[in-house]
Amino acid sequence: MIESLISYFAISYESYFVLLTTAAACAVLSPFLVLRKLSMVSDAISHSVLLGIVIAFFIVKDVGSPFF
Repeated sequence: MIESLISYFAISYESYFVLLTTAAACAVLSPFLVLRKLSMVSDAISHSVLLGIVIAFFIVKDVGSPFF
């Protein structure tokens, strides 16, 4: 199944590794922030990370780039 996604989106295995690593880090951190009533801080962090990803895409203009 993942091979069909890779061929459809033309994304390298390294990009999926970075995606899964980031998702795992967020999944570990988020419950602690919610329990400490800092969920708005986690929203701010996630939105700033998303902005960084968008800016990196506009600079690199290639999803498969190692700099992205």
